[in-house]
Amino acid sequence: MRNNEVFRQTLLLTGLSLNKPLIQKIFALGGLEVTQSDIRRWRTPKGQRRGGKMKESALQAFYNGFFIYRDRQAEAGTPPFAIPRDQKKGG
Repeated sequence: MRNNEVFRQTLLLTGLSLNKPLIQKIFALGGLEVTQSDIRRWRTPKGQRRGGKMKESALQAFYNGFFIYRDRQAEAGTPPFAIPRDQKKGG
C-alpha cells in the first residue's frame, strides 16, 4: 500500500474523513502544518491528476499526531474518534 492509501483508509476507519479541521490539528500535533489543499491532494485516489504523493515524513507526522490526540482524549475521558450518531450509517 502506498502512503496515500494508508492515510485514506485510516481516515475512513476512524471517521476522521468527516472532520477536516481535526485532520489539520492532528498533523499539527505531529509537528507538520498542512493545508486543506494538501489533505485533499493526499486523499485523491491514485490515477487522478489532482492527486499528489504523500511523503513518508507526512504520514509519520500524521500518525504521531494521531496518537497524541488519542492519548489526550483518553486522559480527558472522551472517546477519541466517536462519530456523532446522526452521521453513522445504519444507526
